[in-house]
Amino acid sequence: MHGLTTTACEAEVAAFTPDPDDPDTLAEPRRLALGYLSVYDRLQAGEAPADISGGLTVDSREPVWRMPAGEPVDRHPQQLHAGDIIAGIWNRGPSGRYLCQSFAGHVKHIGEVHDRGQYGRWVHLTPRQRQRA
Repeated sequence: MHGLTTTACEAEVAAFTPDPDDPDTLAEPRRLALGYLSVYDRLQAGEAPADISGGLTVDSREPVWRMPAGEPVDRHPQQLHAGDIIAGIWNRGPSGRYLCQSFAGHVKHIGEVHDRGQYGRWVHLTPRQRQRA
């Protein structure tokens, strides 16, 4: 719907979300919701994703923010600073390490580092709220 790849992070998708406080944007969320439901129904009916995407009108807007290109660089919590961009959090699975992008974007605040012994060092990161276009 937005012309983003299926691997787009949450921050990239959120950059398309209309401002819920602006009454003039009600039509846009409705249009998007109907589009999402239509895609879901077509997938449930067994239609191939490539066939579905070919018939969609791509949203011509650009997000107010995109994840910069390039490979993520490993960082330890004590190396992070407010304003840094997080590409995701490394997790381990049966096939090895993978990048989980449930948290991606700019860091607003970094809490203190907690040493959890064998579970590693944990830190609470607060994302910066997205900017309104």
